[in-house]
Amino acid sequence: MTGSVSRGSRAEDLDAELARRAMIVTAEGQARARARRAQVEQEWSPDRRAALRDRSRRAAAEMLGGSGSQG
Repeated sequence: MTGSVSRGSRAEDLDAELARRAMIVTAEGQARARARRAQVEQEWSPDRRAALRDRSRRAAAEMLGGSGSQG
């Protein structure tokens, strides 16, 4: 439930920012974005995602001067 609420909040924030900039998102644009996300989902294997997540966590830990462990 929390994930869907968070996604909804981000969508509302994006809608507000686009409106502030007078940008209109068309149904065609939304469809193209969905198609591109689906394409990327298929191109990225679970192992590739895990490797990127691990690299990102290590880099963040180094930037913060920590060991990367949360326990």
